[in-house]
Amino acid sequence: MRHQRSSRQRIFMDLVLLVGIVSISAILLARIWMQSLESVSAPVSTPVVNPANVDATPMIIAAPVQAPMIAPDFRLSMLDGGSFSLAQHRGQPVIVNFWASWCAPCRAEMPELVRIYELYREHGLIVVGVNVTTQDSVDNVRRFVEEFRVTYPVVLDETGAVSSDMYGVIGLPTSFFVNVDGNIQRTVMGEMTSEALNAYVREIVPENLE
Repeated sequence: MRHQRSSRQRIFMDLVLLVGIVSISAILLARIWMQSLESVSAPVSTPVVNPANVDATPMIIAAPVQAPMIAPDFRLSMLDGGSFSLAQHRGQPVIVNFWASWCAPCRAEMPELVRIYELYREHGLIVVGVNVTTQDSVDNVRRFVEEFRVTYPVVLDETGAVSSDMYGVIGLPTSFFVNVDGNIQRTVMGEMTSEALNAYVREIVPENLE
């Protein structure tokens, strides 16, 4: 009888131990599974065209376009009067730069854009600054242009049709480098350094013009 009782006790203890191990394993697996779900569903931090992001650290994405893609044509009113049409500059290298006066990275890179324009304008380079006026004001644009002594054309996207609908801009600044064939050679989202800007411009300016 004692032998049978001790055997039953051992079996009972073994079952308790087994249940404990299974329970702990289940808890650990559930915790790992929940962590994996959180990592998959966590939102990706993306710069958004919003004044609230003025002080945010700029995210820089510079991607060459693999397949030829014609830059969408647009016609917008210029800050100083008249209008600007991208199609009129087919055959010239063009930088289409989307910006706003409240955008800190835009302010940081603006002197470099002015510098590169002055350096290559005799070789046909066109820089056009497309202000996202839906989130800006014309008065602020004028003050900005005067402050940085912008010498290239500045146009006003007052409806967002060009920045949002045609070019799909989701962060500022965003620049499109268009070659002499009218194709987008490279897109850059974020503030460009002097070295990067020099390299990207050389991709669209024909070698015989440098």
